[in-house]
Amino acid sequence: MNTAQSLYRLPASLADDLAQLQQRIAQFKAGDIPAARFQAFRVPQGIYEQRENGTYMLRVRLPAGRLLPGQMRAIAAVAKRYGNGELHLTSRQDIQVHRVALDAIHPALTALAEAGLSTQGGGGNTVRNIAACPHAGVCPHEVFDVTPHVVRLTEFLLPDPLSYQLPRKYKIAFSGCGEDCATATVSDLGFISTVCDGVQGFAVYVGGGMGANSRVGELLDPFVPATRVAHVAEAVKRVFDQHGNRKNRHRARLRFL
Repeated sequence: MNTAQSLYRLPASLADDLAQLQQRIAQFKAGDIPAARFQAFRVPQGIYEQRENGTYMLRVRLPAGRLLPGQMRAIAAVAKRYGNGELHLTSRQDIQVHRVALDAIHPALTALAEAGLSTQGGGGNTVRNIAACPHAGVCPHEVFDVTPHVVRLTEFLLPDPLSYQLPRKYKIAFSGCGEDCATATVSDLGFISTVCDGVQGFAVYVGGGMGANSRVGELLDPFVPATRVAHVAEAVKRVFDQHGNRKNRHRARLRFL
């Protein structure tokens, strides 16, 4: 539904999802659905309630941290019109709009969609924003620019309903060289660019993580051709869905599997 130039294709279902969100907001306001049910719907859409009653944070997804000048202006306009006028940058290369009133959520997300931007997967047990080295495309040491692969994988994973129903969040990162500026080796799934016999590809790590019980991921494969990235990410996602711990949130991340 985006009418502006964008760096990635939004899911074709986004318009219907926004219409459903508008309906859920009306039901919540009318008392037809409880707060817990509304929360379960909105959080995977990247909408978080804030400590200030009646206000919400919108986490805008930016694959590889990239966006266009027009999109920058659009986000600024949304923050000024519907939020508190300030924007927060996150460690996973998202942008957050703060203090958005309940009635302003739908028009704010509609304005973002028209600029080719979405908050889907910005929270909850979902495929989160796919991160990349902040120097991707300009780093003199990178094997090749990983940005196109981040974009393609984003476009592949976002339309799938399963990407929003996982046991816990699923974080993916791409690094352009062994320096691993994107911390791919401590992500749920990490890709580090390499070349084998003239073919571009990635060393793949799985099950890494920070925080409690931090660990470096296991080397899943020393070389996967770049054309197989989506297959690897989808396979790991399905294993996570089928065998991840859905009973204990503190043991639910992929590194415990």
